[in-house]
Amino acid sequence: MRVRALFLALVLGAAAAVPLNATADARDDFVAAQKERARKLREQDQLAYALAVWRTVLPLGAPDAETRTAVAELERTITARVKSLESRARQAYNSGRSNDGDTYLLKLLALQPGHPGALKRLRRSHSVFAQRQQQEKSEAEYRTVVRKEPVKKATTLDQLLALEQRGEYSAMLALADKSGSTDAASARLLRGAHTALADEAERRGDLDKALEHMDSAMLLQPVSDDPLLTRSAELRAQLSASWYRKGTQLIQSDLPGAIAALEKAVAYNPYNNNARRKLDQAQTLQRNLDRIESRR
Repeated sequence: MRVRALFLALVLGAAAAVPLNATADARDDFVAAQKERARKLREQDQLAYALAVWRTVLPLGAPDAETRTAVAELERTITARVKSLESRARQAYNSGRSNDGDTYLLKLLALQPGHPGALKRLRRSHSVFAQRQQQEKSEAEYRTVVRKEPVKKATTLDQLLALEQRGEYSAMLALADKSGSTDAASARLLRGAHTALADEAERRGDLDKALEHMDSAMLLQPVSDDPLLTRSAELRAQLSASWYRKGTQLIQSDLPGAIAALEKAVAYNPYNNNARRKLDQAQTLQRNLDRIESRR
């Protein structure tokens, strides 16, 4: 629209500048001035304005070869550039570079004002930009409100539940030790944590640690007919038998070590009579050796 208005203004200006009784020389001077102006606009790469100025010469008489050539060359150049800018804008939009696409279309409108496709796409970009601004404003306002609202501090129970969901059982026990208080709900969770850790220890063969966790679980939350009682009794029997075998093997080579091992065997299972008898024998032997040593 701007170029069209400029063209009309130039034509009207030309008509006003050349009165009906003007001589041919005056008309030629005006045409020469317009041509010079058009050439300078072309040098400045203002193609649309240059074309409009060249076209003002047309109503003033039959155009010469220079005018026809200039108009045709500008029309071809503008058409080629418009196609190129359309293609580059399309590629930019397709690749998500909306700002670049808008820039190409603005350049296109400078060459061909009123281009319907460019105007439509730019209106859409403006709409998207306005929506994005509104969304960012809303999000900023929401964040402001959220920051103002007091943050509820998670209770120990909340933290235990979160750790349980992630399977972080050791962290649950550490948190309980730190907090120092255990309600019924927390005790239930901690019993489960100890049981899970006992299972892990038993799988890797660390029976002492497994028994330790089972005992802690039963102390935290005693239950009737506790299945952990049977499991812990079985572990105690296994540990007692293991330490009994070790103590028996050490009697000939390491009497103090044998006594320590047999004491553990009895501690794990007071009903292990074999371990008790072997412990009595080892302790008697140790006392005899001590008396012999004291007489030297």
